[in-house]
Amino acid sequence: MGGRGVVLKTLYVSHSVDGCIESFLDFERSRIALMSDGFARTDKVEEADLVLSNSCVVGEAVEQRCADIIGGLRRRMRPGAQLVVTGCMPAYNAARLTEVGVDFQYSSRQLPRLLERFNLSEPPEVTQLDKEFMGPYNTFNWATRLLRRAEGRIPLPEYLFRRFSCVENEEMFFLRINRGCNQACSYCATKFTVGRLESVPVERVLARFDEALAAGKRNIVLCGEETGSYGRDIGTDFPELLSRLLQRKDNFILHIRQHHPLFIMEKLDRYCMLLPDPRVKSITIPLQSFSDRLLGLMNRRHNAADAIAMVQAIHAAAPQLMLRTHLILGFPTEDEEDFRLSYKYSKDLPWDMLLAYPYTNRPGTKAAKLEPKVSSAKLWWRVARYYPMALRKLYLNDFNPFPLVMRDPMGCPGEGCIPQSVSR
Repeated sequence: MGGRGVVLKTLYVSHSVDGCIESFLDFERSRIALMSDGFARTDKVEEADLVLSNSCVVGEAVEQRCADIIGGLRRRMRPGAQLVVTGCMPAYNAARLTEVGVDFQYSSRQLPRLLERFNLSEPPEVTQLDKEFMGPYNTFNWATRLLRRAEGRIPLPEYLFRRFSCVENEEMFFLRINRGCNQACSYCATKFTVGRLESVPVERVLARFDEALAAGKRNIVLCGEETGSYGRDIGTDFPELLSRLLQRKDNFILHIRQHHPLFIMEKLDRYCMLLPDPRVKSITIPLQSFSDRLLGLMNRRHNAADAIAMVQAIHAAAPQLMLRTHLILGFPTEDEEDFRLSYKYSKDLPWDMLLAYPYTNRPGTKAAKLEPKVSSAKLWWRVARYYPMALRKLYLNDFNPFPLVMRDPMGCPGEGCIPQSVSR
């Protein structure tokens, strides 16, 4: 029985939008809640009584793509059908969704509103995602599947298997340890949508972890919008949680998502004691830039020299650990020297995977007010110089098979001494 006395029977699920794992997990809970109440899924939007769509606002182009998809759904829907949207857009740009004809919208943290509107029972926590709902992660996972087919037939370097096995996929068990984020990064729109930090109690995390192991799950991802701040609101911290998890004697693989470097730097010695455990396979540490000037404008609250020392210390203590990072290219006021620093330390440090995102203006953020902006031509020229290096590092372990053709556009030296300070 749908809300407002309308009987709804068929459900169309639109998942062809960008987003993060955390958003996909929340979206899947909404789908399960509707399906458990008797909705039958249809593959034709024109036949649906209710259309459920996710949304994302991480970048201007992503938000525009979401709005276009949602507007397209509205135009194809039959009269009387309801269009429901969740994800980050309802909290960040509800007016835009109303303009394209959305009947009901709620953010990822407002699931009770959906349950109340359609008289639904609360669904269980979602810990795994079907490949259908993995969104952009499938872009990397095709390589993982290809490597598996080639294994034993074609002699490929071991590092390729290690790196691609860390990409989030449908076989992993996603264990959410917290929600929200208390950071105030100047470029981030997501903070307006995910709310303040809310950590899952330690004993609850441990219980769910043990349940996963008992069910035969061995590939476990600790996730949250920002996992580094775990426990700060309940009198504990992430190293304490990790220590408790590693006390288990079982064989498992652990991945750590979205870990702010500031919290590692604060307790680096503790991390260097825990991360060498061979069951800890990967960690994502978004550094965003290696320019002290830009880090200050981004309000990241750490400097580049400390970040470099942190990465070196972790790699020395835990050489088996797969290190991943994210950077922003073309942040307002970025000049060639700022870009050179990010390029150099992306190249020189022992990263296993690099993701660099072109900066995009997000209304309401402090970064949106910074001037001058980097021109589109300069931004994409920097992206075009950065990604050949990043891909060569990923696929060829930084080996350049064609040194006369694939010249380093920055003239950066190879592996070598990293200076103690990289301040401008």
